Amino acid sequence: MIRTVTAEKAEISYCLERKSVKNLNLRIKSDGSVYVSIPRHITNEKADEFVKSHMDFILKHRMRIANKQSKDLRQLFLGRKIEREVREGEKAYAQLSGNVLTICLPYSASELSESEREKLIKEATVCWEKKTGKELFPEFLDKAYKRFQGAGYAIPYPKISVKSMSSRWGSCTPARERISLSCALIQKPPSCIEYVICHELAHFVQQNHSAKFYAVLDRIMPEHREMKRLLNNS
Repeated sequence: MIRTVTAEKAEISYCLERKSVKNLNLRIKSDGSVYVSIPRHITNEKADEFVKSHMDFILKHRMRIANKQSKDLRQLFLGRKIEREVREGEKAYAQLSGNVLTICLPYSASELSESEREKLIKEATVCWEKKTGKELFPEFLDKAYKRFQGAGYAIPYPKISVKSMSSRWGSCTPARERISLSCALIQKPPSCIEYVICHELAHFVQQNHSAKFYAVLDRIMPEHREMKRLLNNS
């Protein structure tokens, strides 16, 4: 029998079984599902109260399962591997502290499937990458722009927008003096971020991928081919 109880923090569905046992027993399987066995004379309502009284234990155990399942998923920040911790709370957010990216999901996420939880985790991670990119990418733009200044190229100082991109690391619109960068770049080594920005700024000089364009890159960043390989392989 499947029953559902609602408490302040979450809604829990569990499988209830009556057995020849003396006590009420609760166990959580490896997929996070909850099983409760009770003596035959105990009412369903008492079983519900029993589950409610163990709500914190159930949520914490499910979170340990989720963390274990996501342990092997690679998370990078500026080219270095960081740890990822998933927890539940009042609201969803992602925050980096030291070497740990904490991703907080709402309490209701405990009732979701693994794929649905991973979707929420990805959404929270992308939001964090966008926010962090907006904070850090201007520093790399300054470094890249100074390369062009030092080489005598008079190009406008562009505005940066940070987006979620599925097929490219960056794009530019020279006429609007703007470059767009993928938020996923925050995972890459600093030299790769600067390379992508240099690539986009080079389009302010040559708006194609001709030999003249690569001549600009060769002058601005002689190591750009090595940086491109690192970008695609890191």
